[in-house]
Amino acid sequence: MNETAVMLDSEQDGRFLNGHASTGKRVPHWDLSIHEGAGGIKSSVSDLSLFVQANLNDDNPIASTLQKSHLPIWIGNSNRYFGWGEDKLLDKGILWHNGGSAGFNSYLAFNKELRVGVVLLSNYSFFSNSLMDYYFAQLIKWITKKEPSQGTMIDSTGKKIFEAVICREKSLS
Repeated sequence: MNETAVMLDSEQDGRFLNGHASTGKRVPHWDLSIHEGAGGIKSSVSDLSLFVQANLNDDNPIASTLQKSHLPIWIGNSNRYFGWGEDKLLDKGILWHNGGSAGFNSYLAFNKELRVGVVLLSNYSFFSNSLMDYYFAQLIKWITKKEPSQGTMIDSTGKKIFEAVICREKSLS
């Protein structure tokens, strides 16, 4: 994973995208100082795809460490994971993690049994992860052939941008 770092070298920094607020306005990158572990890690779809593959594959040098993070820790009547949330899809547990900072949102999920994973990255911040939730709902619809439940609506600017992207994708197909 050569494209994942907290501190970027000059070549990586030159490729680092600008983030945009829900209004479409460019926003400055956050300097999280000592809190870099809570949102300062920069990566790419390529590297995060390698991370998903490492989580799905038992034949890699860090498999045993990753597997420990897949086990729930029971706190009272509730289970938690080291850095993961859990949802159910097709009666299978999906481990996921999302995040966001000014101008950026991310979502990564996988199911080891089905050997599938997804990485979604956006340099348009909705602050409610609603577009990421929408994309994930569409993935669920595609996988299950069922309608997704309605999530949070994005703001009017985000909706216009999203509709433009959808129209562009339809015109390309």
